[in-house]
Amino acid sequence: MKTEEEVAAELTKRNVGARELTRVLGAVSRDLRASEWVFKWGREKGMLNTIHYSQYISNLGKGRMWGRAVKAFEAMKDAGVEPNTITYSALISACEKGGQWKRAVEAFEDMKRAGVEPNTITYNALISACEKGGQWEKAVEAFEDMKRAYVEPDTITYSALISAFEKGGQWEKAVKAFVDMRQHPGVDANVATFNPLLSALWKSAQVVQALEVFKLARQSNVYLNLDPTAPPKTLLDLHDMSEGAAVISTLVWLRAWERCVQSGTDRSSSKAAFEVVTGWGKNSPVRGVSEVKDAVDTLLRSMDSPFVPALPHNAGRLTASSKDVREWMRASREGSVLQSADDARLAAVEKHIDGLF
Repeated sequence: MKTEEEVAAELTKRNVGARELTRVLGAVSRDLRASEWVFKWGREKGMLNTIHYSQYISNLGKGRMWGRAVKAFEAMKDAGVEPNTITYSALISACEKGGQWKRAVEAFEDMKRAGVEPNTITYNALISACEKGGQWEKAVEAFEDMKRAYVEPDTITYSALISAFEKGGQWEKAVKAFVDMRQHPGVDANVATFNPLLSALWKSAQVVQALEVFKLARQSNVYLNLDPTAPPKTLLDLHDMSEGAAVISTLVWLRAWERCVQSGTDRSSSKAAFEVVTGWGKNSPVRGVSEVKDAVDTLLRSMDSPFVPALPHNAGRLTASSKDVREWMRASREGSVLQSADDARLAAVEKHIDGLF
């Protein structure tokens, strides 16, 4: 690993100019230490311009160093270098990644006072900052300002707005934003859109709408690991799903298996173990509390299912023997395991879920 002195010597030897310095800063965007060294060298050579500051602030944002990003921005103004749309967008994004929604709003207001026009990337960062801060009203204000400025929203815009509504318990507004999104040609929903929407609907007991949205997600090539029209697999992978998406996927998967077991069309090996992977465990980046793992575990427990955590190796992987799962499904007194839990939402699911098959 090179030292700061070695990096500086190499840049000097290569006679790096302003244009190549931009490229070098971009190349080290994921290495905060190297970014600082390259930026410092450029400052000492007196060659820093708006593009360099913008890239450096972006690098700091990627490293979750929002405080240093703010200081770099202030140093930029002190040096008489004018920030542009890219600079402000990078600064707002750094505040968003650092969980500093108030700072993001302040940066946006400063941007407008300076007469610098925001673009879609700017608004996306601002709405995302408000979403992460649990400020759905502020997210709406940013979205309305975006429309007044005639800046076109994209998939990221709507996904962040819907997520803000989900966190604020505003399921009706989340649905309205989704409907608005679908009326924009070329703006397509993806997993980042469907995840918060499904959670908003599930948490608010809007089961029928949640199932309709799940079906639409499947038609939009989202959640492709779960196909209700195909023979079910013994492994259910819930990686990259929200709480609502994971719960609905689990219910669809269980119902698919139940239909096979009860109709006698199950052709899987009797030795195969059933597994639900929640995306929380020894090889997962998720740490601490996992809403998905807790929600799915609670769901399966409430249904008196045989699934248990695969302790001690992976608490996020819930397993059950093939024999136990089949006996559980055959023994359901109500005709469906979906009716076994004391949850009105499951009764609604059981009533409408077969429409997915």
